[in-house]
Amino acid sequence: GTDYYGYPLLHKSDGSFQYDPYSYNDYLDTKKSRKRMVYVGANDGMLHAFDGETGEETFAYIPASSIGYMGNLLFPTSPSFQHRYYVDGPVVVSDAMFGTTWKTVLVGTSGAGARSAFGLDVTNPASFGPTKVLWEVNDKIDGEVGKRIGYVLGKPVIVPVRDGAGKPVWKAIFGGGYGNKLNESGTAIGTVTLFVVDMATGKVSSIDAKDKTSSAANGLGNIVAIDRYQYDSASKKFLGSDGMVDTVYGGDLQGNVWKFGLASESVAY
Repeated sequence: GTDYYGYPLLHKSDGSFQYDPYSYNDYLDTKKSRKRMVYVGANDGMLHAFDGETGEETFAYIPASSIGYMGNLLFPTSPSFQHRYYVDGPVVVSDAMFGTTWKTVLVGTSGAGARSAFGLDVTNPASFGPTKVLWEVNDKIDGEVGKRIGYVLGKPVIVPVRDGAGKPVWKAIFGGGYGNKLNESGTAIGTVTLFVVDMATGKVSSIDAKDKTSSAANGLGNIVAIDRYQYDSASKKFLGSDGMVDTVYGGDLQGNVWKFGLASESVAY
């Protein structure tokens, strides 16, 4: 199923239902004729998409983080063969608005298989191809992003977040996982990261947190994304809940529960 965040159930100012400022109901009407799909990550290095009625495979996607290890699968009876995980993490599917167009999108992770998370456009699975790969965040990326992504075992969420102008932008949000490169050595050991990725553009934002009382390696797992504030366009401030995610809570390996403020990119615990 897909998440719709209750938009069709909101009240208009006259008290009637079906307040639908983003024409989501129209998109739901177009989805009624779609085939049901089942998406499964597997230790053959692929994310598989199956027809939910026939069980036939519609497509398979190989994340970049799997490609370098696929040769290992050619010799399963070799004495030197070693089992490893590939696309082993959670997979979520939801609807997201790209500009003024609704799409159905997927976020998957490699779990224990690799430091990787990826986003796909699965609006029309039968026509899936290279242009439907939206983004991938992995440790092969140079710079700060590659250092911060770990083995993502927590479940991502796909939610609307207000941008600087107060407009909703759909983001993939997930804990950076465990065993990132920042925790290998130096003063950055103990750093955990919340990732916020624009579903349409792949632009990555991140918020770090660190328990200064501990020098142990750390990681951020499952998260909860909530709406605490309402955006007021006149004052450009957040006053009360408005259906857009602005606050995320997540737990780390050292027993801390962190509070991340998306609007201010702040952190507390």
